[in-house]
Amino acid sequence: MVVDVILPTFNRAPLLERTLASLDAARVPAGLDVRVLVVDNASTDGTRALVQRHAPQFGGSLQYLFAGTSGKPHA
Repeated sequence: MVVDVILPTFNRAPLLERTLASLDAARVPAGLDVRVLVVDNASTDGTRALVQRHAPQFGGSLQYLFAGTSGKPHA
């Protein structure tokens, strides 16, 4: 079974930092594949760099997507 966690964000790097740390520390049951997608809604606070720093800990299951048009519908 696959679980996709989608995290739309806009200039909330400290909160995203805590969220990614929590997801990384979570125990994943056998047979469950967890994938995380961070959708950066045109942040200006270093969100991309933050995701890049966390990516190695997720072993390829953390992806980053930049949405250049701001607003919830675009994220």
